[in-house]
Amino acid sequence: MGDFNSTKYKNDYNKEHYARLSVLIPIEDKSDIEKYWKKKGYKSFSAYANELIRRDMNNDKDANIHIENINQNG
Repeated sequence: MGDFNSTKYKNDYNKEHYARLSVLIPIEDKSDIEKYWKKKGYKSFSAYANELIRRDMNNDKDANIHIENINQNG
């Protein structure tokens, strides 16, 4: 019987449950953005971006979409 591979398990789980999106920002802004989301208490840029998207979509009356369960630990 093989050993349990935690990294493979996490990678497989993420591949099955999450989509990867790429964001391009000016390189000179990267440090300020990183400092900002950390100061706000987010554990990752993904958590910060997910929260911004959730708020924006939930506040858009024309979107007709309500998102509740975005993982904020991302």
